[in-house]
Parts: sequence; structure tokens; C-alpha cells
Amino acid sequence: MTPTDADDTTSNSEWFIEIRSIVMRLERALGAGGPSTVALTASERVARALSFGLNSRALAVGALLDVPEAAAGAYDCIRSMAEACAHLSWLYDGPGDREQRARCLELGHARVDAENRAKVFATHQTALVPTDVRANLERQCADTQRLLDDARKEHGVGCELCKDKGQTYRVHGWLEHRATAPSASHDDLNLYATWVAASADAHQLSPARWWNAERAGHELELSRSTLLTIANAMVRCFLYGWSYVFALLRPEASPEIKSIKAELRTSGRQA
Repeated sequence: MTPTDADDTTSNSEWFIEIRSIVMRLERALGAGGPSTVALTASERVARALSFGLNSRALAVGALLDVPEAAAGAYDCIRSMAEACAHLSWLYDGPGDREQRARCLELGHARVDAENRAKVFATHQTALVPTDVRANLERQCADTQRLLDDARKEHGVGCELCKDKGQTYRVHGWLEHRATAPSASHDDLNLYATWVAASADAHQLSPARWWNAERAGHELELSRSTLLTIANAMVRCFLYGWSYVFALLRPEASPEIKSIKAELRTSGRQA
């Protein structure tokens, strides 16, 4: 998904509109005012794919924050964004060759996708499942297996980075490593803290929030200050990820990140 300038009436959300304007600015900067960069290399393909994920989750947070009863769902989106940031930072400055790291990511994601679909197919052999549903699941398994075979072929064998298994969704070690390194930045610390907090919420491990909401007599409605905290955490995470998207795809566009941060600080919204 690439946001466009058209149809600003997509949502009446004040959060959605503001976040959407940031997404659009980044996309314009990436494309230098024209069509966005076309990915050619493995690292460019991965970076562009992850940027789409960042965009969609950021826009989802914008929409969720305007609905008090649904706003807590933003934590799930932020967790996804933090993991995309982990992949982008590892792709940019992890160990070994960058293009090989990209192929490790492509292989790992293709492998997990194929394995997950095979698990679902295996549990749907019961007579309870209609024949056409099983046939559709079987086709999905075949499609993902072909993608996995292609990824394995491009990745090659004997990889010291991933032992030919690919780089998957396990990001904890990398995020913690960056947060505790002597060269760690505030962004590295914030990203790790954001991922830990959002992961706990995604796994329903935030009991204080549930108990407080129950005693207050309403559905998980969050205070205005909490909404601001969520919005700021999301924007920091989003811009962190996009700083790597620019570094990988169009380094000369990187100053746009600083401009957006400066404008947010001037307007009283910390980023």
C-alpha cells in the first residue's frame, strides 16, 4: 500500500489524518516527488516490503486511537512495527554481507509461512471440513512451498548467518543487543522498551489495565494522556524504521526524518 494525496475523507480521525500526512511525506521523499523507488536487489525488496508493513500499521494505529473502546488494539500494531524495525536495522548493519542478510530474511519468512500453512492443512483433514476448503488449503501450501523453494535457491547453502534456516520472527536478542550496546542511542532503548511493553499487551499480560478498566466500569477506554503516550511511541517507532528504509533505498532523503521530528517537537508532540 502506498498512500496518495487523494481522498482525505478516508477517516474523520484526528490521529489518522495526522499520521497519514507523515506517511505521505515519507513516501514522497522516497520517490523524490515521483513514483516510489522500485526495488531491484534483495535488500531493496526486503526494505520496501517492510516499509509497506510499517505504513499499514501506523495508519491502523491512527484509526484505532480515535475509537476509545478499540484504542488498546494499537499495542498489537506497535509490536508488529517494532519487529519490522528490528528486521530493518539487522538488514542495514547486522553481521556479514547485506545482500546475504536480505536473502536470510526472505528465506526465513518464506519458511515460516510454508510451515504455518502446512500446520493448518494438517489439522483440516477431518470430515468436518468441506472438501473445497481443504482443496484451497492444499493449493496455498503448494504456492508457499514454491516460494520457499525459490527463496532457498536464491539464498544458497552453507550460510554462516542463519545456518540455512533463514532469519525469522525472533527479534528479542537483536533488539536487546542494540539496547545494551555501548553505542546504543535513545531510539535503540525506546524501541526495545516499546517492543517489550507491546508484546506483553499482545499476549494479554497487562493485568493492571484489565483490572483498572473493570473497576472503572467501562471497556478498556484509555485516557487522553495514555493515547498521547501510545501515539508518541508509535511515531518514534515508525520514524526509526523509516530511517533505515531511507538508508537502504534513498539515503539522500534521510533529512526528512529530522524535519518531521523537529516539527513534532515544535508543535508540542514529542517524537
